[in-house]
Amino acid sequence: MGVGTELHHIDAVIHAWRMNYCYLPDQERLADFLDVTTMKARLEKSRNYVLMDFFRSMTASGEYQWFLHILIPVQRSDFNKVLHVTVNAVLPEADIQEIAALYHQEYKDHTHVEMSGDILWKNMIMNAKRMYFWKDDRRRFVGASKSFLQYFGLQSEKEIIGKTDEDMGWNIHPGPFRRDEEEVLRKGRKFYLRTGDYIINGSNQHVVVSKIPVYRDGRIIGILGTVIDSAEEQQAIAEGRRISSVDPVTGLANARGVSDGVYSFLIERWRTGMNFAMIEVYVPEYREVIRLYGDSSGDRLLQKVGCILKDCAGRNCIIGRTQESYFNLIMRFTSKEEVRNVARKIRTAIESVRQAGQWSGNCSVVIRASYTDPSSREPNAYLRRLSGLILNNEDTEEL
Repeated sequence: MGVGTELHHIDAVIHAWRMNYCYLPDQERLADFLDVTTMKARLEKSRNYVLMDFFRSMTASGEYQWFLHILIPVQRSDFNKVLHVTVNAVLPEADIQEIAALYHQEYKDHTHVEMSGDILWKNMIMNAKRMYFWKDDRRRFVGASKSFLQYFGLQSEKEIIGKTDEDMGWNIHPGPFRRDEEEVLRKGRKFYLRTGDYIINGSNQHVVVSKIPVYRDGRIIGILGTVIDSAEEQQAIAEGRRISSVDPVTGLANARGVSDGVYSFLIERWRTGMNFAMIEVYVPEYREVIRLYGDSSGDRLLQKVGCILKDCAGRNCIIGRTQESYFNLIMRFTSKEEVRNVARKIRTAIESVRQAGQWSGNCSVVIRASYTDPSSREPNAYLRRLSGLILNNEDTEEL
């Protein structure tokens, strides 16, 4: 059916066709029309036992045209088998909409007056950080967002309206982008995350561009595109990764950050033979603090413990909170006494804590240390041991 995948179940086929070929405003109506769970009942109640409605779907040219869809029950099937017929509706747009309204009384625009699409669009192009531009069917600029104009060093839209990329002369390799736009206009293709180089304020900038067709009444009338600065995108991705590895309460690493740290230390151990230890620190009073005084006091206690760990362990350790009041430190060592000295400092400092938020009292701590051993010296031996921890070695079979 043209989606590149062989489908067998009727629901999967209908869903794939609707999402890939049906015009977006008609997709919900089509889903109701082809709903197999209600189809038999609707056919039995319909005039002449036939269901009909108009929907727009994509043609080979990439544009959308109106088709009349007809559902006819197969004779002597007790409405359990249906023939689905589509006929190209070669009628003027206004006539089709009038006919469609008779078949479907909800063929109306229910746009909320106070938050129309026009208002949302104007606000987006004025305030959004993402850069947008739009062109007509001859690849000429019609408009651009404020962020786009600022990025390209333009004072107003007047500098680009009516011009193509070639007219602007800012694309170092215009060919690929021109071909993309021609495909969008001619076939309705969509292009995402295409990279290229632009001359912006005298310097070469690497950008990522996406382009999709703009439709009016099913016909392609232009192009809508977005631009992302590649360097800014990489910074955003790096920041996202950093945030995803940080505990929001203490600012230390979270469980993922600790796991990534362990892996980094392992790589160095496999490369150089470096020894490292993991110290687990647990503060039992935390649960009692949040039970009696709430999360704010509990968070304050966690933050104090986090500061103590950073002060005692120094800058050469990975420090994180994995859950509740469980903390982990990963540190290099040449002798175990180095690890024990750090643990003594931590114990003394935590046991001296007397207040956190609304809570006041004595604080205790449980500290354990684990050390690298010969089984983690080689990657293969370590992975075999790891699989033994994850899986049950007592219940195995060869397959």
